[in-house]
Amino acid sequence: MDEGVVALVTAGVGLIGAIGGAAIGGIAAARGARIGAETAARATVKQVHDQAAVDHGHWLRQQRLEAYGAMLIVYEEYGRAATVAQLFLERPESGVDDPELGNVASRATAITRVYMKIRLLGPSAVKDKALQLRLKIDEHVESLGVWMEAARSADESAIQAAQSRAQALRGEIAQLYSEFLTVGADVLVTVESSATQVN
Repeated sequence: MDEGVVALVTAGVGLIGAIGGAAIGGIAAARGARIGAETAARATVKQVHDQAAVDHGHWLRQQRLEAYGAMLIVYEEYGRAATVAQLFLERPESGVDDPELGNVASRATAITRVYMKIRLLGPSAVKDKALQLRLKIDEHVESLGVWMEAARSADESAIQAAQSRAQALRGEIAQLYSEFLTVGADVLVTVESSATQVN
């Protein structure tokens, strides 16, 4: 065999090997790039999802904090108005009239408005306590109206019964309010800790 032919065959085999190696290397590189891109895309989607969960948790916590804070404010306003009305009712000579009870009723309406926001934000444990509190306050408003009617009619036994009922309801309201605060605080802590775990 001639040296030229051997060199030509060797060059041909080398060329085929180089082309084959380049093709295999290119395929491997393309596959590696695709796998890397898919992995990066999955990591990005997970990161975006996790950040959205954290952001939602913070938003929900803030909304609940505002709603629970609003309940504190309207409850205090209701308590002051109810105390004024009860003081007037305990002193029939003071001439208690509808304006005092109207103020109590408007404060009870404010509690209902705040309850509606809490009802939307949840969770169910807080919604349940807020509903119980709202309903008990409605009962208290009614009991003050009964007391006022008894005072107007000067029926001592009716006055005593109405006064006793109103005072018992205030105790029940205070208990429900305390339970609402406890459950609400637990929820806020739980939302905050779950948001922190996602980080």
